[in-house]
Amino acid sequence: MLSLFAASVAATAEHQPAFFWSPQAIAGLSTSDVRERLTEATSADLERTVGALLGKRMAEQGSPLFTGQPAAAPEMQLIFLAEGLQTAAVREHGARLPALNALLEKSASAMALPFTLQTQPRLFEDATRISGSEAVAWLKAHSKLYTNGIPDIVVVELHAAESAPIEEVLASHDTLIGSISRAVEEGSRGSYAALLTADAGAHGVRRLAVAAPTTYLHTTPTLLTAQLIVLALIVIFLSGFCCLFQLQTPKKFEENKGA
Repeated sequence: MLSLFAASVAATAEHQPAFFWSPQAIAGLSTSDVRERLTEATSADLERTVGALLGKRMAEQGSPLFTGQPAAAPEMQLIFLAEGLQTAAVREHGARLPALNALLEKSASAMALPFTLQTQPRLFEDATRISGSEAVAWLKAHSKLYTNGIPDIVVVELHAAESAPIEEVLASHDTLIGSISRAVEEGSRGSYAALLTADAGAHGVRRLAVAAPTTYLHTTPTLLTAQLIVLALIVIFLSGFCCLFQLQTPKKFEENKGA
């Protein structure tokens, strides 16, 4: 999956990746489908997609990223929010994410979105939030979440060490993603889904008018030539007009008396 990700078209500095995976089969995310979506998505799309997976009312129209629903809502939805997770960084240092790559390859459902824009200051505001370093212990202490019959959302914040090289940051994130995912898969018996994306708070937010895309005015060579000719004629006219008013005539004409 990440090998395909590295071959995708160039991203801007604002793009962050997002990865969905689940041991459950979900129509539109199965291994037989194209699992890399190269069109641009927003963080709002990610929230709606998670809502659709869990059957939340906020996503009655379904996921904006794929069609289909799981046979049953997963017992747990993991949300990994990782500092330093940028599309360019993953493309360059994807080899530092072996656990993530294995999860994407072995899962019954998976999807990668290289071009995601953060349009919200904080994702999944109302969800339970825990630090990545404490997640395994916390999940063990709250094992009832695996059997309560309610699809719970748990946000795992993956922090980056200050001044650490990006390849070390990604490797650290990958280790935590692997260990936490294994713990949840064992505890829920495979009834979980996961989303990995960037922590918006760490990189700022780009606010988009999603419903009003930028419009452009186009021209043709013929029309451009006509516009330039008209511009030249206007300049000539104004120059001649100014010269005309600079002409000075005698104030009075005297009669030639010697005639």
